[in-house]
Order: sequence, then structure tokens, then C-alpha cells
Amino acid sequence: MSGLRERLAAKARRQLVVPILVSDASTDQHTFNGAMVALQLAQAREDPQPGEVENLTKAVQDAAEAVKAHYVDVHMQALTAADWEAAMAKWTGDTVDWAAALPPLLAESCVDEELQDEQWWRERLGDESWTEGDIDALRRALLLLNVSAADPSVPKG
Repeated sequence: MSGLRERLAAKARRQLVVPILVSDASTDQHTFNGAMVALQLAQAREDPQPGEVENLTKAVQDAAEAVKAHYVDVHMQALTAADWEAAMAKWTGDTVDWAAALPPLLAESCVDEELQDEQWWRERLGDESWTEGDIDALRRALLLLNVSAADPSVPKG
């Protein structure tokens, strides 16, 4: 096993995946919820029908995949400390000007090269289909990656 110094020296930039809803998932979500209830009821029975739990488990998995198909995962990574500080200095007055800061920060933070385009992000975030919730999820991800400390609930050795 590597020593503490080697492990710290090999530290990778933090990454996070932000799921963004791109189509209406309500019907598939309803199907998923029903499948979960049916599975829980079958599991609670003392004597379920042969294959019932397995079939319902498969139905839950299929329904979960259908729900997931309505989302696109945006993979992001932390900026270097210097890049984050420079960005915050550029867009911070009394508060952070997130409208100006978000497109370039997203372009720089996205792992997928296809999403590393500031103008594209500016157009997307200005589109009516993007809700405040979508934008806030991306903003929170940037803060989690670049500002938040490690989770204190991680078990201590």
C-alpha cells in the first residue's frame, strides 16, 4: 500500500455528474413508482408466486432505465485553485454575477470536450426550456467541486 504522501501526491481533481432533465419523464416515472410498489408488495408476501419477485425486479430495472433515458449526465471536474480564484475575482462584487460567470465556468469545468464551449452554454442557459432548477443544479455542482470541503460523514480510519 502506498504511503500517505504518495496517496496525497496522486490526488485527482474532483469530479461530479449532474443529471439534466431533457424530456418529460412523468409517464415513465409513474411506471417506475408502480413497479416499485408491486415489487415491495411481492417481497412482503410470505409466499410469492414462483418467479414473481424476479419478474418484478426486472420490471423495476427496465422502468428505471426508461426514466434515466430522459436525462443527460453532464460530467464536471474541479478547476485548479488558481483558475477558480481568478474566475471568482472576475465575477464577484458584493455577490457573484452568476449570469456572467456560469457559461465560462461550465465550459472550463465540463469533462466532455463537446461541452467545452462558452458561447454554447450562454445560448443554452438563456433558452426558455432551462429552468432555474436546471441552472441551480449546475451552479451548486461548481460550488461543490470548487469550494466545499470533503464530506465530514466519511468514516474515519
